[in-house]
Amino acid sequence: MRETNGLLQEELKGLQRKLGCQEKMQGTLVGLELENERLLAKLQSWERLDQTMGLSVRTPEDLSRCVVELQQRELALKNKNSAITSNAWGLGKARQQLQEELQQVSGQLLEERKKCETHEALAWRL
Repeated sequence: MRETNGLLQEELKGLQRKLGCQEKMQGTLVGLELENERLLAKLQSWERLDQTMGLSVRTPEDLSRCVVELQQRELALKNKNSAITSNAWGLGKARQQLQEELQQVSGQLLEERKKCETHEALAWRL
C-alpha cells in the first residue's frame, strides 16, 4: 500500500509538472496568437495602402524601391523648379530692360512729335 501510495504521489508530481509545462505552453500560444493577430492587422493596413495609393509595397525591398523612386522624382522636380525660377528671373530682367527702352523710345517719340509740331507751326507762319 505504501509502495502504491508512493508511486501514485510520484505519478501525481509528474502529472503536475506536465500540467505546468502545458499551462506555460498555453500562455505562450495565446501570446503568439495575439502577436499573429497584430501582424495580420498590420499586413491588412499595408494591403489597404496598396489599394488606396496604388503603391505595390509587399516587402522591405519594395518599400526601398518606392523611396528611391520618390527621391529621384523629388530631385527631378527640384531641378525643373530651379530651371523655371532661373528662366523667370531672366525673363523678368529682360522685361524690365524692355520697359526701360520703351520709356526711352516713348520719350524720344514725344520729343520728335513736339519738334514736328513746332516745325509745322513755323511752316504755317511762313
